[in-house]
Amino acid sequence: MISFRYLVVTIVSIFLALGLGILAGTTIIDQSLVKNLRENTASAERARDKALHRSTDLTSVLGLLVPRVIDGRLAHRQIVLVTDDNTDGGAVGQVRTVLTQARADLVAELHVTGSLAPSSTAKAALAQLLINDGEPAPGNLSRAAALDLANRLATGPPAADVRTGRQTQHDLLADLLSGGFLDFPHTNPPKPQAVGGAGQVVVVVAGGGSDPAVPFDDFMLPFVEQLIGRQVAVAVAEPQVTAQSFVGMVRHDGAVASSGDLVTVDDLSTDDPAGGVALVLGLREMLRSPGVGGNYGVKTGATGLIPATSAQP
Repeated sequence: MISFRYLVVTIVSIFLALGLGILAGTTIIDQSLVKNLRENTASAERARDKALHRSTDLTSVLGLLVPRVIDGRLAHRQIVLVTDDNTDGGAVGQVRTVLTQARADLVAELHVTGSLAPSSTAKAALAQLLINDGEPAPGNLSRAAALDLANRLATGPPAADVRTGRQTQHDLLADLLSGGFLDFPHTNPPKPQAVGGAGQVVVVVAGGGSDPAVPFDDFMLPFVEQLIGRQVAVAVAEPQVTAQSFVGMVRHDGAVASSGDLVTVDDLSTDDPAGGVALVLGLREMLRSPGVGGNYGVKTGATGLIPATSAQP
């Protein structure tokens, strides 16, 4: 007869052997998996390093080529840069850089502040400013200011008295600046008497990671519409990533979408010079051939990254 102790020992031995077998098998499998994972990881790291190396080389090459491609393309062209106060700073900086490289004359940089928003507490002051400047003050003061500013940029500063040299009436631009409705780089304040008039180009840069300081429908869109209506050459640009797409709004706006006095760019980026290049070359093509605008970038409505014929000197 088999004793109970023998039975217990036998059962324990069986389970122990089974456990050891499972452990041994698992160890072998784990080692194989670990080996494969290590090899795959090493391969991925090599591919990453290779891609980064190529990207660095490409960036270096582009950094050398871009200034040559756009150098002098906007020489002696007078440009007014208009931005929303919450526009992505990198995008604005890129536009400044490419305009400088293109040898454009940046006569003013104007920032639309939150004081022009319909919800601003400065509505009463804005209404009085518009009235003082001889402009009506309807319900939507933001839109009224946008239209009036566009007209001011289209016509130029008020006429000055021949004898005294002083302006004979209020200058809306100067008043908006002094009232804090428009801001500017404090290291480069604008000279209102030099801003606006025939031949000047307006470049609007809007959009970023946050909502605009003034809703696009209330200011920037009517501003661009009025400029186009006054036959002012306009470029509208935005970062590739935006909380709200102003370029998209413009491209879908029937009042301006088909205008030949408009260039749009939707992919400004500090990591990719394509958007800045498209802005300069698109403006150049439009100014060389009035009535021939274009839409460039990577978003809906773009026809390409840069103008197809812009490689010509």
